[in-house]
Amino acid sequence: MEINKIIPQFYYDLLSRVLPGFTLILLFSASLNANVFRHVNQYLDESSALQDSSFAMILFYLLVSYLIGQLLSPLSSFFEQNIVAKLFPKNFNLLKNIITGKDLSFPPEIIQFIEDETNINKDNLKQEDDTQLRKYIFIWYDWLKIYKPEIGANIVKMRAQASMHVAITLITLLSIVVYLAAVSLDYVEIDVLHIAFYLLIIFLCLWGTIRTHKMFRWGVISHYYICKSSNP
Repeated sequence: MEINKIIPQFYYDLLSRVLPGFTLILLFSASLNANVFRHVNQYLDESSALQDSSFAMILFYLLVSYLIGQLLSPLSSFFEQNIVAKLFPKNFNLLKNIITGKDLSFPPEIIQFIEDETNINKDNLKQEDDTQLRKYIFIWYDWLKIYKPEIGANIVKMRAQASMHVAITLITLLSIVVYLAAVSLDYVEIDVLHIAFYLLIIFLCLWGTIRTHKMFRWGVISHYYICKSSNP
């Protein structure tokens, strides 16, 4: 596999899998007032080679974080499509907004290009076309990754950032549930600052989600248009 394909995929996995997985470990540990690293180290006491190697320990946590991120991925995708997308439709239905004239950030040439590529315009737009228009974004995204890997690499980074924000939002919401459950069971004492910190993370990540998702879709549309127009 070429290096210009390996690096974007590594970056994607790091942001959208490893970082959310490690965040879940940290936030769940904080919610339960548990030192997960101390427990893991005690469990691995029998393996002196692993304990004595910083590289091996880092690799272990990276692999565990990646595994958690992979397991969380379907739930994160469901959360993105069925909750976040409905809360902020303007940022997830960019193609529809462009065709109907609700988004005026693109010139007429690109609007006409989109209508020609999708065979959909504001006169024949149907409700069921919403899903199809969202699919076009990812069809063009895959096209850029295959035929324009240099450009596709930048779009992959945008997608990774968007996925990371959604995943951490979900993880923080789950952490609040775990924390409140622990409080109700008298496992930990209630701390308003603790909850306020979680709410701050959710606010910042939702803000990042809105911004990065629009940037991702905007980037796909504009780069796909430029590539197709220069090489019809």
